[in-house]
Amino acid sequence: MRGEENEKQMRKKIKVRKARIDDLEGILLVEEEAWPKGLRASQKMYESRLKTFPQGTFVAKINGKIEGVVITEIIDSELINHIRTWDEVTDNGYIRNTHNPEGDTVYGVNLSVSLSAQKRVAITLLEAVGKLVIEYNLKQGLLGGRI
Repeated sequence: MRGEENEKQMRKKIKVRKARIDDLEGILLVEEEAWPKGLRASQKMYESRLKTFPQGTFVAKINGKIEGVVITEIIDSELINHIRTWDEVTDNGYIRNTHNPEGDTVYGVNLSVSLSAQKRVAITLLEAVGKLVIEYNLKQGLLGGRI
């Protein structure tokens, strides 16, 4: 029982909401911690993602500090059968040319979590993506990866 109480308390501390442009500084700090140079998304990429599909970017905050971020776009599931790389399905990470509001699938472009964050942060962000699939009444959610 005690473990369940701890889990509930940890969950209450994590606040997930849609990201805003003024979150960029905190998002970029998380990105720097989570990814090595060469794999990090740039400020321009995040600006493009937020402009293209602001409803699909979520931040997780603990005590007012951004500890994680997840980026999504909507695509047509048929696209997956024809595209082979993360760069192709995400417009090289910018999503301007690949996000399709008429699509049937949420595609997870990026999940970044601070090294010091609780493991529950990533799970909570993925739950937000699941809720997005339901909110938009989509067929499915898929997560992509650059690795």
